[in-house]
Amino acid sequence: MPPPIATCELQGYWFIAQELMGVLSAAMHADGDSASWLSSASALKERFNRDWWMPDEQFFAVALDPEKKQVRAVTSNVGHCLATGIIDAEHRGPVVGRMFAPDVFSGWGIRTLSAAHAFYNPLSYHRGTVWAVEQGTIIFGLRRFGFDARALDLARALFELALLYPEDRIPECVGGYARGDRVTPGAYPRANPTQLWNATAFPLAVQSMLGLVPLAPAETLIVDPILPTWMPEVVVRDLRVGRARVSLRFWRADNGASKWDVLHKQGTIRVVRQPPPESRAVDVFDRAKGLLESIA
Repeated sequence: MPPPIATCELQGYWFIAQELMGVLSAAMHADGDSASWLSSASALKERFNRDWWMPDEQFFAVALDPEKKQVRAVTSNVGHCLATGIIDAEHRGPVVGRMFAPDVFSGWGIRTLSAAHAFYNPLSYHRGTVWAVEQGTIIFGLRRFGFDARALDLARALFELALLYPEDRIPECVGGYARGDRVTPGAYPRANPTQLWNATAFPLAVQSMLGLVPLAPAETLIVDPILPTWMPEVVVRDLRVGRARVSLRFWRADNGASKWDVLHKQGTIRVVRQPPPESRAVDVFDRAKGLLESIA
């Protein structure tokens, strides 16, 4: 296909880059630049949700071709769009539901291409395999917007996938065969046996599950753990936030609630429980409860 091809995930990353530039410009008192960046980001988000949306699939197209026509495919690329925040509130629920349909979620992760697509191949790099690194990004997006149960579903798939490999090291990518059909996802023939970017998926998944958000200038660490039955306790040691360090224990209580406690801290640091600011699954009472728990 001739260029240029406008892929969906690049729209998401350009959107969040502009939003962050808007915030940084405001912090530097460049109000005109800030307004320009934020206005551009808002306009891009509006165009994206209008032009990339496929109503029949309840999903976003993977790209627009040189004539601005949709390249109609259901892919893992859209998971990046969820994480960056370019998807509007109206479309988030349908997108998450579609990502976990059997043709997209293999049981080991979100496939790069839906198994229902004519060009699907479970052992093709971009047309059906599962990339561990993408699962971490998608888990982050799910947690960011309050899809906690789905975030835990995908995190479990990622951790159980790691158990299939020596030293828990998932290869560059794995096959897209459904978990219900085979005991393994299949092997991509030319996958690197170790891949550094895969190593980032697990810290990001754990950070998302624990709700860790460091605010170094405010000497504050925000937490909001959601621990499943298969991971009932996590200890984080010597987490650095600015000039301070803190060690914390997170655990799942008998009633299913996730608790936390400070084991040790060095320097000035406050630990506050607050759900993700953009989560649609919480209300003002949940936030107040988190603050009261932190004070207690």
